[in-house]
Amino acid sequence: MNYVKDVLGYYFKNFLFILVFAIVPAVAMGLLLQPFALFEFLYNYPSYKLLTFGDMFYAVYGLNWLDILWILIGLVLIVISISLLLGFIENHYKTGNATFKMEFSLNSNILSVFKTTILLAIIIFVINVVIMLLMYFVHFLTAVNGVATVWGGVINYILAILGLYPIARIFSVFAFSTVEMLINGSPLLVAMSNASLAIAKNSWHVFFMELILFLIPFALVILTNLLGIAWLGNILGLIYVLPAICVFGMSMFFDFYGIKRYDNHKYYYVR
Repeated sequence: MNYVKDVLGYYFKNFLFILVFAIVPAVAMGLLLQPFALFEFLYNYPSYKLLTFGDMFYAVYGLNWLDILWILIGLVLIVISISLLLGFIENHYKTGNATFKMEFSLNSNILSVFKTTILLAIIIFVINVVIMLLMYFVHFLTAVNGVATVWGGVINYILAILGLYPIARIFSVFAFSTVEMLINGSPLLVAMSNASLAIAKNSWHVFFMELILFLIPFALVILTNLLGIAWLGNILGLIYVLPAICVFGMSMFFDFYGIKRYDNHKYYYVR
């Protein structure tokens, strides 16, 4: 399956429905936090004077107790949003009806989504720290009195873009695993094992979808920083990423198990 065509086609065709689920966490996190803080840091990197790794870490995250509180609130909003969105997409795929009257229980979805979301957040944070350590090493070698050089900036852009791939692959695994847990009731480890098989089944199509999964938010953040409206890039990035991951995971699941979809049929089966 061509996941790029399928995911983007579904996203834009059903954008108004998707927006209902994504808008609240996207606006809340986009305004209160910087979910794509590493991208923003790259744009502002030449203006920083970084003498220690702590300076770089604070420039990216700037964590304080209030930020931690907003992160927890943001995670709750994301869990609820994804739970509802996955229920909507599953119902649409199975019946062909794009409707908010879904026959699923939020309570049965939310625990599985919460588990995978927390694990994903921890793993992504660790990967980001590793990327930042590599970037600081480059900065240490190339900076002059703590001030960035052009070569240091170019290398760090390359490191950040390369670092997006393992993040995107982890998102793919967790997207499929979450859907597997919700629909089949599989344990996490079994779901992740099946996710690996699903990715291997269409490895190149998955790879191309992973490429654009975060390249679009990357471009949005850089563009909105150039225009002086960085907060908008975070909001638009989340409005794209959150639904795209859900559609991607659901599409892989239906494709892997050979389940017939009715969302693209002219005539639908109605429950």
